[in-house]
Amino acid sequence: MIKNNLSETISVRQEGSDGFIHLGEGERGPLHRFIKRGGGNGEEPRVVIALQGLNEVWCVAPEEARNVPSLPANQSHNSPLRRSAPFNITEIGRVHVTLPRKNPATGQSKLQLVRVEVIIEGPSIFVHLSEETDPWPFKIQNETDEEFLFCQTVRLDSVLKSARRRG
Repeated sequence: MIKNNLSETISVRQEGSDGFIHLGEGERGPLHRFIKRGGGNGEEPRVVIALQGLNEVWCVAPEEARNVPSLPANQSHNSPLRRSAPFNITEIGRVHVTLPRKNPATGQSKLQLVRVEVIIEGPSIFVHLSEETDPWPFKIQNETDEEFLFCQTVRLDSVLKSARRRG
């Protein structure tokens, strides 16, 4: 199940798929109807969200373009993203994604930080989407001409300590 705790209606879909569901404020819906494990390619299922309305156009990478039946005439497949980054629904815990939103009065865009909490209860996985009210957990800005890769690792000793406390 996925629950929308945001104050606006969102669209949810599996990355690389053209099937989606709409969830209004406070609504929840099943993921199993459109989530297939890795879309058949053996990868974990990843989900993307978008605000309904202006942000609902699913801008996609060229390799995903074959999955999008049509786009409005003024929207190309290479347009700026209007959806969140994909997140894995099988990774239990909390992650943050951003949603671009446009102020209708000024036309300016800003990013909304969304907290994604994946919780397991018995045999079920629950995904809760909420607006993050705390400060951004991190911000990385590359002001160089070089591309770099940033990733997070977990030290094995910290995982073992945590498991000992629980057990």
